[in-house]
Amino acid sequence: MKRFAVYAMGVLTCVLLNQGTAVAGPYLIGGQNYTEVGPTETLAATFTAADGGTSTGAYSGFVLLTVSGSGQSLSTQLNDAFYLYTDGAGNPIAPFHDASYYQVNFASAPLVPFDATRNATNFMVFDVDAGTEVAPGYVPTYRGDHTYAFIVNTALVNPSTLHFGTSNGNFADNTGSYSIEITQLQAPEPATILLMGVGLAAGVRRMRRRR
Repeated sequence: MKRFAVYAMGVLTCVLLNQGTAVAGPYLIGGQNYTEVGPTETLAATFTAADGGTSTGAYSGFVLLTVSGSGQSLSTQLNDAFYLYTDGAGNPIAPFHDASYYQVNFASAPLVPFDATRNATNFMVFDVDAGTEVAPGYVPTYRGDHTYAFIVNTALVNPSTLHFGTSNGNFADNTGSYSIEITQLQAPEPATILLMGVGLAAGVRRMRRRR
């Protein structure tokens, strides 16, 4: 996924490119606009252990995730972040989402086997690819490039490292890994919003005087 930033009316907007589709922030969630802050971290999360990979940075609140990659979680079937899409012989099948396992999960503590409560779908609040706010339990539409961009609510007040893996019970026969990009999101502070409003009002007054 590629990113570039553009400035419009003094607002920094981050544009995400994926399969030729541009989806731009800020992201409206719960009536507030959230924007990306800080650097984007990329990590690999292996399928061969419950706790497949841990972030270096610490995160809280809403976090933007871009997850790509695939592997074998269910025997010899291939799955990506949300869907199983081959049979045991590697033949393509109609992609289907298992409500419990074989999907990306995360936590602020080490992940353990057979814990479907940490599946990312349980914490998803915005589908970046679709450009829409969603409710937890939402499953993104299947993507043939196996790359999904979405926002989760970590429910963390104090920043913490994040652990990632594939939801499963037996990891001995697994292969593959996810590549995960992590970006912290933040809503403008009330004081910042007030200052922006004051600055805009002052600008309008100056324009009127000039006229």
